[in-house]
Amino acid sequence: MLWILESKFYSVKMNNHALNTSQFVSINESKCLSKKDVGVIGPLPNGDLKIKIPSEDEIFGRRELDESYIFEFGDSQVEIPKNCVIVSKKPGYDVATFKTGMNWFGNAENFQKFENVVEKFIEKQYSNLDSQQESLKEDVNIITDELGIEDDVEEFETDSELSIQGKLTNGMEFELQKSSKNDPMKKFFIWKNSDDIHPCIEMRRKGSKFECKYRTPKGNFDCKHDSLTSLQSNPVDKYLISVCRGDKSEDNQKNLVDHLFKLFKYHNWQKPESGEEKIERHLEETREIKRVMEMLKNSIPEKHLEEMYTDARSKFISKK
Repeated sequence: MLWILESKFYSVKMNNHALNTSQFVSINESKCLSKKDVGVIGPLPNGDLKIKIPSEDEIFGRRELDESYIFEFGDSQVEIPKNCVIVSKKPGYDVATFKTGMNWFGNAENFQKFENVVEKFIEKQYSNLDSQQESLKEDVNIITDELGIEDDVEEFETDSELSIQGKLTNGMEFELQKSSKNDPMKKFFIWKNSDDIHPCIEMRRKGSKFECKYRTPKGNFDCKHDSLTSLQSNPVDKYLISVCRGDKSEDNQKNLVDHLFKLFKYHNWQKPESGEEKIERHLEETREIKRVMEMLKNSIPEKHLEEMYTDARSKFISKK
């Protein structure tokens, strides 16, 4: 029987007892891409072979008769007595446990029919896995592009169609989790390198909103957006991303300083004596100015920032 591992083939010559060999179990437990990646578990020491069959998979047919189950894939079909197989339903998939140590599997003709069906199912699942992996890889590249990170996925691994982890060409590590195939992302984490314990960038989708958390040497900062595409037009995110990347380019710093000067210019420096909305607006503007100044401490000495604040306060209050 031929079990596909990666894009190559791992050929294992099987007889009626080969499913129980220690060599085959060893292959299954290896850390490379294995049968587990497509939902095939075993053969276990007791001879059981478990297969997870997605509920929506209509190609791998399974029918229950009074005393047997019929499994079919394309033009291959096998009828197995119920005492040789257990089918249990789980959310999103069925688990078929084949008791290959039973005498029924010892019949060469029976085993050949069983082998034909299972092999075709596994080949199809590996084919699907390849396309899912490439799709997840492209999802990561799209997200990093939106973050202004030009480096692409260099290596990766995945254990489902909804999650992937790996490394970019710049050495940064990533992890992407999705809640469905069509979901742009549920969670996305980036580590600056393999030595970092905590991700320097965290992105989470909550409903239609995207929440970003940036972990910088001078503190953690949160930003919220309606879409990923807005990240590259926001001077705050661009600056924080560059800090997290260790990028010392002054362009993003300059853009954020310009943004800070705009906050200075349009800020109501004198707190209103009355009016709940006016007071709340004043407090929000003050908090945002302080927040941006805290961010800029990552590249500008605190003393210089305080001087900028004092000069702006003096300039704009005198104009009132």
